[in-house]
Amino acid sequence: GGAGHSFVAGNFARLPLPRCDAIVATLALHHVKQVAAKRRLYRRCLGALRPGGLLVSGDAMPSSAPALKRAEIAGWIAHMRGTYSARQARGFLKAWAGEDRYMPLSVEVALLESAGFRVDVPWRRAPFAVVAGIKR
Repeated sequence: GGAGHSFVAGNFARLPLPRCDAIVATLALHHVKQVAAKRRLYRRCLGALRPGGLLVSGDAMPSSAPALKRAEIAGWIAHMRGTYSARQARGFLKAWAGEDRYMPLSVEVALLESAGFRVDVPWRRAPFAVVAGIKR
């Protein structure tokens, strides 16, 4: 990093988090499968952030309503069809299901709030969203 900046790379589930102004995760936090583990991670992030600090996560965060979730996943498959066949796209999602857990946006917001963040959703194109947690 540059003067006064640092970059930390490693397993976010175990890595000690340094004091910082911002934590950014893109297409990563869906690997935290358990609600309790994600809540603990968000609390650790809050503890690492300075006052006014920001946690930003961009990931798949589908609707909690089953019909909407199905439509969002169908849209995701349609997008993937620009590169892959429908069968390949469904195969990717099935393969990823073993290691990924896409928690609904409502759950992500609730977890961030329960960890102590003020939460905003600055962008959403279902099933993807960007959530921002601001340390009060």
